Amino acid sequence: MFYTMHELEGFGTTRHYESEDGRLLVVLQTMEHDEGNRHDVANVWLRKGRVDRFMPTTLFVETYYTDDDGNQWGRFNPFIAGWQINFSRLCEATPENERALVAECAAMYRDGVRAYEAEGWTPCEVTPECLAF
Repeated sequence: MFYTMHELEGFGTTRHYESEDGRLLVVLQTMEHDEGNRHDVANVWLRKGRVDRFMPTTLFVETYYTDDDGNQWGRFNPFIAGWQINFSRLCEATPENERALVAECAAMYRDGVRAYEAEGWTPCEVTPECLAF
């Protein structure tokens, strides 16, 4: 099973989840946006056509995978596709979306699908089986 969950204080809410084997760390940060600030990144994304609506909160995902040599890599991140932000995965910060994103990272790790290889890969649904390794 995946997960030890830790909550940190700071900008929004930051939580991190660690795989049982300690090789994958998933960091989720809740980002709050100001619709009245034209320089807020959510408004920039909307103006540039990257998203179709303003989202008052979004989840930001970072992943850290430790290989056999102790090096860390940003693999197994559904927010990255073709070495760029995958805007189709951008979502509001809700408990359901957080659980789905963590499950997707876990499934990518389990299946050995790296972020830049993820195009066309279909994650499992959020179930206890999906979260198991």
